[in-house]
Amino acid sequence: YVAMDVPVTDTFGLRTSLLTRNQDGWATNPDTGQTFGTIRNIAARVKAVWEPTTDLRLTATADVLEARGTTPPTLLTGFRRNVGPV
Repeated sequence: YVAMDVPVTDTFGLRTSLLTRNQDGWATNPDTGQTFGTIRNIAARVKAVWEPTTDLRLTATADVLEARGTTPPTLLTGFRRNVGPV
């Protein structure tokens, strides 16, 4: 994670931030070789503040997220046979 304030003028400034998260998968299907639990995320945010007078401040923000990866593994630990109608 990194963030930076950038004063453009005396009345206008920007704040930018960036976040990344990367994790290799931690489980593999032995039959198919498919990996589960992989995370590949990147996010960014920009905030602009304009204060033309001491009585007026305008703020605008924007953010974006790109999330990629695979689902975490799921393990069936048991089931019941001959369950009647609900």
